[in-house]
Amino acid sequence: MKKIKLLVLSFTIIGGVSAAVTSHLSAPCTTEAQWYADGDWYTPVFMEGVDYNCIYDLNSTCTYVYDPTIANFVPCKTGRYEPIRTK
Repeated sequence: MKKIKLLVLSFTIIGGVSAAVTSHLSAPCTTEAQWYADGDWYTPVFMEGVDYNCIYDLNSTCTYVYDPTIANFVPCKTGRYEPIRTK
């Protein structure tokens, strides 16, 4: 019984440390350059709240980030992209 408890405790500790390290290493996508999907093209966007807003919409993707490991854009922020019109 003690061996089983020790084994379960060991797996729990290893799993907790692994999860902590993994979550610490992966930065949120909002710290990276944001892109807007405009048809087949991706256009860089700048400051949210100044140049654009992400309007609440769970069925849309507002902005994307470029993932060099797969050489493609991946969704970042959920919502509907809404540019801010300046006069």
